Amino acid sequence: MPNLNLAINSYNILRQSIIIILITLSSVVALATDYDVLKRKANLFYEQQEWLSALAMYTLMLDQHPDITDTYSHAIIAASMRNDSLMQAELLDKAFQNHIPFDSLYNQVKSLSFNIGKTNLYENFLLRTQISYPWLSRNIDLQLLKYYTFRRNGNKMEHYALKMLKNIEDKPESIPFRDALAEAYLLQGRQPEAIDTFKSIIKLDADNYNAIIELGNCYYTSYLANKENSQLCKLAQEYLSKAYSLKPTPFVKQMLESLKTPTK
Repeated sequence: MPNLNLAINSYNILRQSIIIILITLSSVVALATDYDVLKRKANLFYEQQEWLSALAMYTLMLDQHPDITDTYSHAIIAASMRNDSLMQAELLDKAFQNHIPFDSLYNQVKSLSFNIGKTNLYENFLLRTQISYPWLSRNIDLQLLKYYTFRRNGNKMEHYALKMLKNIEDKPESIPFRDALAEAYLLQGRQPEAIDTFKSIIKLDADNYNAIIELGNCYYTSYLANKENSQLCKLAQEYLSKAYSLKPTPFVKQMLESLKTPTK
C-alpha cells in the first residue's frame, strides 16, 4: 500500500506539472497570436495613415515587447504626425529604459520620415531629443549637420559645422567638419571664406583631394569671370594640376587644357 500511495502521489504531481506546462504554453501561444494581430493592425493603420489608431496598436505592442526598435520608430512617426510631443517624449523614455540604442532609433526614424516624404519629422525628432537628453548633444549635432547638408541649407550647415569644430580645430578629425563649413560658405556665396577653409584643410592634410579640387574649381570659375586676372589663372592651374596628379580624370584634364596663361 505505501508503494501504491507513493505512485499515486507521484502521478498527481506529474499530472499537475503537465497541466501547468500546458497552461503556460497556451498563454504563450495566445500572447504571440495577440501580438501578431496587433502588429498586422498597426501596420495597416500606419499604411492608411490612421495615425491615432496606429499609435494605439504600437503602444500595446510595446507593452508586450518593449525591446523592439522598429516598434518605437513607427510609434514616434505616428505621434509626430499627430504633433503629439508628449507621447514622443514618453516613447523616448521607454526606449532608453529598455536599452534601445539611440543610433538604431534615429536611423529608423530617419528612414521612415524620408519614406513618407516628411523629412521634417526626423529634424524635429532630433531637436526635441537634444533638449530632453543634453548628453546626446554632440551626436545629435552631427546628425543635424548631415541632415542640413542633405537639404543644402548653408546657414544651418555653417552653424552645426562650427559647433562640431569646437575644441578640435587643429586636429585631423576636424577635416570633415571644415569641409562641411567650406561647402556651407559656397552655398551662401561666400567664396573667400570657403577658400580660406579649404586651405586650412590642406595645412592638416597636404594631399586632401577634395579640398584641392574645390580650390581649383573656385579659382577656375573666378578666372572665367575675370580673364584679365593672370593670378587667378595660375592658382587654378596650380590646384587643378595637383588634383590631376592625385586622381587623373578627363574632366580635370579638360579644365587644365582650357586654361591659357594670359600674356603679361
